[in-house]
Amino acid sequence: MKLPNFLFVGAAKTGSTWMYRTLAAHPEVYVPSVKEIHFFDDYYDKGLAWYSSFFTPAGDNCKALGELSPRYLYFSEALNRIHRDLPEVKLFACLRNPIDRAISGYHFKVRNGIARPDFFSTMEANPEILERGKYLKYVQMYLDRFGADRFRVLMYDDLKENSAQFAKDLYEYLGVDATYNHADGKNSVFPASVPRVLWLATLTKKVAVLLRKTGHIRLIGKFQNSPLFLQILYRPMNTVERQGAITDSERARLIEYYENDVRQVGRLLNRDLSCWLE
Repeated sequence: MKLPNFLFVGAAKTGSTWMYRTLAAHPEVYVPSVKEIHFFDDYYDKGLAWYSSFFTPAGDNCKALGELSPRYLYFSEALNRIHRDLPEVKLFACLRNPIDRAISGYHFKVRNGIARPDFFSTMEANPEILERGKYLKYVQMYLDRFGADRFRVLMYDDLKENSAQFAKDLYEYLGVDATYNHADGKNSVFPASVPRVLWLATLTKKVAVLLRKTGHIRLIGKFQNSPLFLQILYRPMNTVERQGAITDSERARLIEYYENDVRQVGRLLNRDLSCWLE
């Protein structure tokens, strides 16, 4: 069976689609047509043979085979399964300012027509969005099991600052030609957007959820990888919409909520993350 030798485990809203496209473009890397398989959390009962079928098309020239499922980071059972079934796998995660990540999560709910009237009511209905921005316990869990050599923590700030260097570092970590230049690597894959027709976006999300529940996740990739389909459904969010998610006082509440965790993560990774608290 062909099984992955790398996994992106999280977090969500940290550039995973950009990473997926950048990895898919590299001639020595293979990723399946659907970005998020979620085998180790949602579909483990289907067995390794089913999981392997996603990597069967990989050519002999591919040195790195993998997938990107951003919820693996949060589940100890997924970690245990990965450790047991992929003993040599390389893992990487990407962390983003948790406040910006939460706002992006809110925009995602808006984009799919399932947000509440405002940011905090949406967070009350989806408390995991805020909770999963407290990275310390999750990062520590993976570092304790896999060690720093096999679990690399990347930063969304670095991706925004220099996407070419970010891609090079990722290629080097995966053991493929780091001089490869992805021509579209500087483009933002999915800028914040809103539905052109709310009921249609809501229906599309429900269909995607149903396809996942019934195991037809390959079909999802056909839609996710269609720029025309996405352009028909959504329009880019304007500046007012983008900046109006929370007020300054609400941001201050979130800074207080995350402050202790941010400082501890910074110490763990030996990185100054004080800019996240400004």
